[in-house]
Amino acid sequence: MRIAILVRSSIFAALVFPGNALAQKIESIIDIYGDVHGNYLMNPKSVAIDASGNVYVAGTSTDNVFKVQEIGLATEILDQTAGGVGAELLHPRSITVDRLGNLYVAGLHSDNVFQVSPDGEVTLILDERGDGKGNILDAPVSIAVDEDLNVYVAALISDNVFKVSTNRDVTQILDAEGNGAGNRLDWANAVDVDALGNVYVAGYNSGNVFKVQADGDISTIIDTSGDGLGNTLEHANDVAVDDRGIVYVTAGSMGDAFISEPRRERNVFRIDRDGKIDQIFDHSQLEDGVDIKDPTGVAVDTNGAVYVAGSQSHNIFKIEPDGELTELANVEGSGGDHYLYRPRSIAVDHRGVVITASFGSRSDVFRIVPEGVEVQPLLDTGEAAFYSHGVLSVPAIKVGNEFYSLEIRFVRNFVFSYWELVSYKKVDPPNTETYAELRGDTVFIPKMLYSAQYYSVELKTTATEPSVRFSVKEVAPIESPQ
Repeated sequence: MRIAILVRSSIFAALVFPGNALAQKIESIIDIYGDVHGNYLMNPKSVAIDASGNVYVAGTSTDNVFKVQEIGLATEILDQTAGGVGAELLHPRSITVDRLGNLYVAGLHSDNVFQVSPDGEVTLILDERGDGKGNILDAPVSIAVDEDLNVYVAALISDNVFKVSTNRDVTQILDAEGNGAGNRLDWANAVDVDALGNVYVAGYNSGNVFKVQADGDISTIIDTSGDGLGNTLEHANDVAVDDRGIVYVTAGSMGDAFISEPRRERNVFRIDRDGKIDQIFDHSQLEDGVDIKDPTGVAVDTNGAVYVAGSQSHNIFKIEPDGELTELANVEGSGGDHYLYRPRSIAVDHRGVVITASFGSRSDVFRIVPEGVEVQPLLDTGEAAFYSHGVLSVPAIKVGNEFYSLEIRFVRNFVFSYWELVSYKKVDPPNTETYAELRGDTVFIPKMLYSAQYYSVELKTTATEPSVRFSVKEVAPIESPQ
């Protein structure tokens, strides 16, 4: 019997160089099982967080969007039918949320943008017709919204940016001509907007960032020359602007997932309001064995700290205003089977709580909570074991008055199939009331998740020589959480 098992995990990490350790808590708040009622989440590329701590995540391969409350309760709020408004949602690539709690979702393959109100009403606000004047929308890849609730949409293939006003007037504010003076826009890959309504657009292939002022004036604030000191901007991955109008740009190679030698370009630039450009990610500060490869998503908090996702290095960095670098998370994620793999998007709220997601693996979405920040604890839904790639892991088994962790591997040959011991070691008591128990020669697992249904499982020792083996003694369905 093949068993897939899930456990919500949380570890504490402190990986800092140089400087003092920054204690934090890393938690997986949703993964491939989505709402655990049959609505799965696969390959999230965009995340957002609102003022109440609710997290939003888009599944590009499952064509849906989830809302995850701070306690970890997940609800699918949009699927491929897009609420029945007459248009489909395909490959949601970008999401953002405004100050009133309205969510905006861009369908990369359906060439449209939806608004989802806090009460769940869905409205189609932009489709492939663009402005209706011949300027089409092809592959919307990034969304931003200003304080006046105007929405800005960058389209990758049509090389343009649209503004959608609150009364749903659509205007093209930037096209492939760029600034009209020779600096063209090729692959509009990211968009953001500042408090004054100035819009910033990153051109991936053109290696530049444009500023579009409210009066329509267009200027290039950085191009392929980067900072002019040899630190170049070949590909502009993402752009973010803070409350002071300072712009941050990540430079990396967006699509080279399987290249063994990463491109040399691994830069993060800061452009101040006077146009001064600085490279703010200095690799000389990193310890041996730690690096950033393909910096993609970038976000900035209210204190001016910058957060960067390293897609190919599977990590998240924080850059303090004084330049101090901190690796907040790495490929280990929150521990166990919850890896951080190819993070593409990053979001941060007013408390400094960071949200990011794994593109692939178990599609985990992680919450990184700084020391001293209080968040509501995740609901303990009681998973006591998990399974991945043929290995079943039980983090805590009570044996008398002590606790042990167990890992067993599924083995199949032409004659037999069984579970073989991988590791068994003493561990500290868990900080949850849900754990497995050894009863005689049987390990009783009170709750596991498999294919959106919860089960209890009993594993029986069947042999001790030449190696310890187990078999599945009993599997019984139990009621799923509401």
